[in-house]
Amino acid sequence: MKANEWIQAITSLMQGKGGGKSESAQASGSNIVCLNEIVSKANEFADQKLGITSKYKNITVIRYCNFTVALC
Repeated sequence: MKANEWIQAITSLMQGKGGGKSESAQASGSNIVCLNEIVSKANEFADQKLGITSKYKNITVIRYCNFTVALC
């Protein structure tokens, strides 16, 4: 899974921009109202790329995905 592709999947939702390399990327935006939707979209993207099924989703997401949201 490429981090920069993961970021591009959510930047439009947060009315922001982002980028980086395949192993490390970040984004910021002004629309925090849809924070739950952003996190959900990021998880869906990761699940799809990693081939995670709903049966193992909770265990695998915690183990493989480090998604941090900072609100200022």
